[in-house]
Amino acid sequence: MQSQQTKHIGASESLLAKTYLPGNFFLSPSFTVDMLSAKASLVRSRISENEDSGKIYYNLQQIALNILEPASSLYPSLVIASGYRSKEVSSINSEHPAGSCVDVQFLGYKPSDYFGLAKRLARVLNYDQLILEYTSYSNTPWIHISYKGENNRKQVMTFWNNKKHSDALS
Repeated sequence: MQSQQTKHIGASESLLAKTYLPGNFFLSPSFTVDMLSAKASLVRSRISENEDSGKIYYNLQQIALNILEPASSLYPSLVIASGYRSKEVSSINSEHPAGSCVDVQFLGYKPSDYFGLAKRLARVLNYDQLILEYTSYSNTPWIHISYKGENNRKQVMTFWNNKKHSDALS
């Protein structure tokens, strides 16, 4: 599945030197630091002040500009279920602690709609990974989308209960 979006919007290099940004700091026209961390709808983690903070802010800005802005223009009911998560609440291989991925859901859509939502997002976004995730413990699926900048793999998968089900959308 080839993405239609090829343009990369770079994050501000000045973010790399930051150890702290207020939660109301806009990473893009529509998304703040808090929306991608402490005020996400499901998993809320504050970004602690440390030597990695700048890289986290930089990665979150790339996600906001290259994934969330175009996705929310297609689907205004987009909700950030989880963005940045601390290492303590993430799996060992998670990209959430680096701020380089986001889990999204959509208000007003049924679980059966998520396949079509994921398929369209995979077609129009420039992403590293796009994973349609279903679980037996939640009625609502989510779509995990990561972004690496200009070296995105365009990898698509479907997960069931946190394990890979297929190397495609299914």
